Amino acid sequence: MVRGGGRRLAGRAVPVPEVSVIIPVRKADVRLLQQLQALCCQSDAPVFDVVVVANGDYDGIADLVRSATREGVRMRVVDGSQRRGVSYARNVGAAHARGAILLFCDGDDVVDSKWVSEMNRALKDHAVVSGALDLKRLNRVAVRAWSVESPGAALPRSMGYLPYAVGANMGVRAEAYRVLAGCDESYIGGHEEVDFAWRAQEAGYSIGFAKDAVVHYRLRPTMRALFRQRYNSGRTYSQLYANYRSRIALRTSPAREAQIWLEVIRRLARARDAVDLGRVVRMAGWHLGRLVGGVRYFAMGPDDSGLQLREEA
Repeated sequence: MVRGGGRRLAGRAVPVPEVSVIIPVRKADVRLLQQLQALCCQSDAPVFDVVVVANGDYDGIADLVRSATREGVRMRVVDGSQRRGVSYARNVGAAHARGAILLFCDGDDVVDSKWVSEMNRALKDHAVVSGALDLKRLNRVAVRAWSVESPGAALPRSMGYLPYAVGANMGVRAEAYRVLAGCDESYIGGHEEVDFAWRAQEAGYSIGFAKDAVVHYRLRPTMRALFRQRYNSGRTYSQLYANYRSRIALRTSPAREAQIWLEVIRRLARARDAVDLGRVVRMAGWHLGRLVGGVRYFAMGPDDSGLQLREEA
């Protein structure tokens, strides 16, 4: 991985990375170790470094990163614990990055062996890029069954507006990231990547999809964790809508909102196994989050579940 050129340190050449991989992390565990090991095994990759942003347990994360570092793979830990949230952590990582290309992934997933090279290739043509998500490798069949949505083979779209890059598999040219002032740190719990991608496109930057840049994505393994994730996502979905409602044509009538909750109750009453119950938990968390976010931001994000199903068909 290490090639010639660059500055010299202790009598040997240290190449300047073309790409910086940024990983926001709250705590050290075996999942982070798996992700770091996957990054140590990249093939056909340009010179890159890894910036792990400790958004929590700095000492534990630093110890784990030291144990995972291999010859020729530069990894370092920076302290991003001053403020909670993945947006803040990503911005801290970007501020410490040296590469002209920034790649973002999460500490609980596993990147594929050509992820860095495929993302870098796609960013030759676009300022913002998202790759594909694979749900099979890291998740039990029962847990996958709770997720009725497919990761898809193209950029996702929300509220019938613009496409966006998934934060767990996102690449950005560093210059564009700086011009756009990074991720909006007011989003806590989701949709910061949607806001970033929308701002990028409104500013004239192009966005693309790298189908061969695969991240093996880890779903929430318990119903409690699933509910919390979907609740936070629904809440920030309404926050996103409040910030972009002048551009959003999609609306949800009061009758439709009532129909949604009747459907939640109906599905709960008819649940016969863990798969049925997990899907109800997912649905209830999302719509409760939308409701709470609507109260907080004075604008409840529209229900686009029907739109998503039509686009996936």
